[in-house]
Amino acid sequence: MITKKLLWTLLLISLIISTATMAADFELVKKIGDDRDEYLFLSVAGAIITEKNEIAVLDMKGNRLSIYDWNGNFLKRIGQVGQGPGDFYYPTALDYYDGKIYVNDKGNKRIVEIDAVTYKMEFYKQSPGNDFKSNFLMLPSSNFLGHLSH
Repeated sequence: MITKKLLWTLLLISLIISTATMAADFELVKKIGDDRDEYLFLSVAGAIITEKNEIAVLDMKGNRLSIYDWNGNFLKRIGQVGQGPGDFYYPTALDYYDGKIYVNDKGNKRIVEIDAVTYKMEFYKQSPGNDFKSNFLMLPSSNFLGHLSH
């Protein structure tokens, strides 16, 4: 008879092995930054590399998107906590497709589309009362960001 302690031990060993295997599947692409404010994050929700080889990092708790060049030089910060244009409130997902950066601004119940060249922003609000059964935004990269109203 297998005891609970043995089952938990086997589960823990399994998780350690699978984590080590997953870590081996990743390769460091780029490392940037130092201890200056523009390189500090409260909670990174995602990072992408654009066609211009710019690096965009989404800080969920900092409510901002930071843009860097390929050498790690800080270029631009987009957003602050709030509900207005250019503000984020708990952004949780980030994607990039066809020259556009997409941010799921969960707290403001909207998707923000940012042009990766001009940084012009478009906003798509979540439908009131929508229960995620329609109006999904599925990017061609197969990532789901949310649902919209027009």
